[in-house]
Amino acid sequence: MPAGRAGPESDPGRADVLLIAHRAPPLAAGCVALGECGVTVFELDVQAAGAEVVVSHFRPVLPVLPWLRRDRWALRWGSVGAGAERLSAAVDRLPAGTEVLLDLKDDGARGAVLVELILRAGLDPGRCYASSKQWSVLPPLRRAGFRTWRSVAGPRGLSRVLAAAPTGDDGVTVRHTLLDDRTIERLRRHTGQVVAWTVNDPARAARLAATGVAGITSDNPEVFRRLGPP
Repeated sequence: MPAGRAGPESDPGRADVLLIAHRAPPLAAGCVALGECGVTVFELDVQAAGAEVVVSHFRPVLPVLPWLRRDRWALRWGSVGAGAERLSAAVDRLPAGTEVLLDLKDDGARGAVLVELILRAGLDPGRCYASSKQWSVLPPLRRAGFRTWRSVAGPRGLSRVLAAAPTGDDGVTVRHTLLDDRTIERLRRHTGQVVAWTVNDPARAARLAATGVAGITSDNPEVFRRLGPP
């Protein structure tokens, strides 16, 4: 048995959950290595760049400064397409048999444009999930066969999703700090699948899996080794 992995009889966190790699590695070898840890879904942050869909984590610092873009503590000056990878190239480097989570980063009218570009991109919808904090853009993707998740980042969004009428979405993907046993149970009854993001503590991930979340998004390979198959 690999070091650091408890046996299924002793680890209540070992469950049948989707293991989602947050920010798919930029090289195919890195994706293969995560697949060997149990990852079955790779998340790609997508934005519209002209007539193309690109994978980029850089977002405008301020609406009035769209050319100054930030990814965590890194800054970049330029358009969204500058230095970004095309979606088709990113999908091509993922291991065969794995699935793709498209996390839509464009807001407002650009969100609808991004959806139209995704629908024209030639992806296999059956291989793809799509998530967005702008829930109104999801129906066209759902009708096309994508599995859709409403993304929830804060308490207000959590209240909204619990108060909303049930939709045809497959579930929600929720910042893990918003989740406890009672909230997970309420969400499961109301929305279906509950996915937790971004969970980098293996013990926390195991507790969430034991509580009944359908998926765990993480940056930490140790999370995948702990929850993945033996």
